Amino acid sequence: DQVETLLILDDDVLFHRNLEELFGKVAQELPQDWQVLQLGTLQHNWSHPWFEPVSGHLYRTNGAAIGSHAVGLRFEAIASILDHVSRMDLPFDIGALSAMTQAFPDQCFVTLPNLAIQRLGRTSDINTSRFQETSTIDEVAARYRWNLADYPDAERGISA
Repeated sequence: DQVETLLILDDDVLFHRNLEELFGKVAQELPQDWQVLQLGTLQHNWSHPWFEPVSGHLYRTNGAAIGSHAVGLRFEAIASILDHVSRMDLPFDIGALSAMTQAFPDQCFVTLPNLAIQRLGRTSDINTSRFQETSTIDEVAARYRWNLADYPDAERGISA
């Protein structure tokens, strides 16, 4: 229907308690030619070139981050995303979304702090990762730089 932007949310997303205030800052810093805006990711590597700060509240991952729990797309990106999704060869985050962030690294951004995180618990796909299975909740939050106190209900969603 020719929408200009689209926000895709997974069923296990949790939002930052200061979402409205922080999103206002993100919107001011976001370049007009953006294609993908991830409100959060599972960022494993925080060194360059996988973490490239571009402003006070935005960074680029150059295709390295995974996670589809809250993704904004511009109209121009939707056709490419749908093309990759139609192949059904990989999960959305490591397939279509990763392909977009690699193809257009200068137009794909992640919010910092993450405005959305993935619920850590039995109801989340995140539990299927080896890192999640072998790490404590504190280790997981530290790796992704998530301050769990900033996300209401994060502690309730966590399984030990």
